[in-house]
Amino acid sequence: MKVTVCQLHDEPDALPWDWERLVAHTHAEHSDLVLLPEMPFFPWFPTARRFNAKVWEAAVAAHDAWEGRLEELAPAAALGSRPIDFGNERCNVGFASEQNTDLRGVHRKACLPDQEGLWGARG
Repeated sequence: MKVTVCQLHDEPDALPWDWERLVAHTHAEHSDLVLLPEMPFFPWFPTARRFNAKVWEAAVAAHDAWEGRLEELAPAAALGSRPIDFGNERCNVGFASEQNTDLRGVHRKACLPDQEGLWGARG
């Protein structure tokens, strides 16, 4: 199995360029699996001590929009995580994306750190 592990820029303007390079690399290397960074489609936001509902909503919307582009990595499967709302609960959920299948959640992050620079449990 050939695995591609990547890092993407945190700036939204750089993401399309990073994505095109990742897709090209995945195809050129015949990757079977692509491991994406945690919540890759929005600037890393759990650094703020106070929860901001508008930022959360923007992060969810960005992941909704980019989710459809995961098929560009096919035939490679993709693993990553994304913000999701479960009713009134906000979660960071691991996902698996495979060719010709719907995105499926595979793991809901249970331990959210609350420390300087990483305020994941403040939502």
